[in-house]
Amino acid sequence: MRSTYLLGFVLLAGSNLILAAAEPDLAKLAAGLSAGSAAEQQAAADALADLGAAAGPAVPQLLTALESKDVDLRWRAARALGMIGDAKSLDALRKHAADTNAGVRAQSIFAIARLRAEDQASLAAVIARLTDPDPAVRRATVTGLRMLKADRTKVIPLVVKALED
Repeated sequence: MRSTYLLGFVLLAGSNLILAAAEPDLAKLAAGLSAGSAAEQQAAADALADLGAAAGPAVPQLLTALESKDVDLRWRAARALGMIGDAKSLDALRKHAADTNAGVRAQSIFAIARLRAEDQASLAAVIARLTDPDPAVRRATVTGLRMLKADRTKVIPLVVKALED
């Protein structure tokens, strides 16, 4: 019986070692946003998004990645910022809601919605995309507005204004 207990302990201890080894190094992931190949940078952004709020210390590096020339890194950075949920990223996300790339625009809108940003500037940035030429961005806008659950007295005038433009 004692050997069974010890074997169970060794297996449990072994699995804890595997789990500990699998925990990502936040500093390495954040540094990986600007080092290595494009694929490695994109993988770092994806890994940070998967960590959610725990990746908060990497927000400054993600904001820098959001300015990258690599469109795939930009949309991944926007996604990660939304998953992390740090309001410090709102200005950059509002700016990139009008990015030249539709994927970046859509992910920026989703990120604003995930942050539950219902301030006038954020609502205006989202609503401005209702007439976006890309259907995926328009869908992201409608979904984002539903996620925000903003006060209709604030949203309706902005929607009307956007549709009149």
